[in-house]
Amino acid sequence: MSWHRRLTLALALTIPVFHTVYAADSVETIELASGGTQKYAVFRNDDGKPVTRLMALFTGGDGEAHVGLLDGSPVFVGRGFMVDGRRLFLREGTAVAVIDSPSSMPKMAAKYRQEETYLAGTEKALDAFRAQFPTARLYLIGHSNGSISAMALASRMKERVAGVVSLGGVIRRSEDFGDIKLAQPILFMHHRKDACASPTYSAAFIDLYHPIFVEDIGAYFPSRCGPYSAHHFHGQEGAVVDTIYRWLNGATLTESIR
Repeated sequence: MSWHRRLTLALALTIPVFHTVYAADSVETIELASGGTQKYAVFRNDDGKPVTRLMALFTGGDGEAHVGLLDGSPVFVGRGFMVDGRRLFLREGTAVAVIDSPSSMPKMAAKYRQEETYLAGTEKALDAFRAQFPTARLYLIGHSNGSISAMALASRMKERVAGVVSLGGVIRRSEDFGDIKLAQPILFMHHRKDACASPTYSAAFIDLYHPIFVEDIGAYFPSRCGPYSAHHFHGQEGAVVDTIYRWLNGATLTESIR
């Protein structure tokens, strides 16, 4: 591998870190019945505490996490909140998996995320993740188009999924759910200045789901949908994850984060 390719991959590991000690991170590969493979990267704290909560993260856009290994550590070609901010989700008793797109469909259209081929393969990956920590509860967290993956899989997996989080998601009206039927609790969060996926929810949707809005007016990367934009909650990533954990722990949430 050339030195500049190695440097590029190494830079992909430059992310915010709140913890200092980790167990060996791993990249797992699942063989799919439909052909090809699907990868997911696993991260957990090396604090000696039992894992009681699993967070599966789904990237937005075309789902391009594209995880690989460099010197034994996971690296990613894709960027954004679910990749760059993955360690923000690591708290005591938690393991995190970043779910990649299948090798047969490295760039996924939003519609593909609800097709049987994708759902069956990703369900297999999630069950493999759960098998590593059999007593832990699984939560699915999707950003942007990734919210479609999280909701469709939760609908399919039923009691194997304990809850769902949609971050800057594309479903903002009850009729957007289509055939998705959720029995699990769900948290919707959106940035008021999101220029990629409008934060406009129907009144009925707000009454039913009480979405949480990020209100800050910071400076953002010029891209409407790319990393470091309001769509990725740039500058408020930690506050967003804190709110998710407060929700999981049963706290009463305010309507906005400032």
